[in-house]
Amino acid sequence: FWLPDGLAPILWVTAEADPEDGFLRVDGKDISARISDFWHRPAACLIVHPDGYRQYALTATCHLDQGGVLVLRSGLDDWVPAGSRVIR
Repeated sequence: FWLPDGLAPILWVTAEADPEDGFLRVDGKDISARISDFWHRPAACLIVHPDGYRQYALTATCHLDQGGVLVLRSGLDDWVPAGSRVIR
């Protein structure tokens, strides 16, 4: 099931990601304060591209490294453009 936005904040992809990268560069509201609350634990996520295209992935952890880095446990089906939303 998907958590409401108020519980698990939406992350925004800040740099285009190649399907082979294994991570997404992300940012979000209060990412440094709330990162360990929800995005530090493994979960499934929905990635919504700016044009509405959707893909799914499994996440590992998210940490702060020159912004936020969301590590993926599964591969990506396609490129992820900057500006995409990541919903837990």
